[in-house]
Amino acid sequence: MIQQQTFIIALMNMFTHNTKNTCLYATPDAERRGILLIKILGTECPKCKSMASIVQDVVSINNMDATIEKVENIMGIMTFNVLTTPALVIDDVITIKGRVPSKDEVLALLT
Repeated sequence: MIQQQTFIIALMNMFTHNTKNTCLYATPDAERRGILLIKILGTECPKCKSMASIVQDVVSINNMDATIEKVENIMGIMTFNVLTTPALVIDDVITIKGRVPSKDEVLALLT
C-alpha cells in the first residue's frame, strides 16, 4: 500500500511541473458576450494534438465566436474528473473523452 501511494505521489509530482494552460484563440469577455468556451484537456500526445487541430479547424472554417483553451496541466485535467484524454469541454460540460471526434461531430456539438 505504501509503495502504491509513493508511486501516485511521484506521478503527480512528475506532471505538476507543467503548469501551462495554452489559450489558442482568446476573445476578451467571452462569457459576457455568449461566446463558446472550449477547453481541450490532454497532454502533448498525438491524439490530444489531433483533437486540438480538429476543433481549431471547425471553429475557423465556420467563423464561430469561441475561446479555445488547451489544458495540459494534469491537475487542471483532474478538476474535471477526467481520467482518459483527450477530452473536449464546451462551456464547462464534458462532451467527449478518451477519443478523437470527427469534424462533423465537433460541429454538431458546437451548434
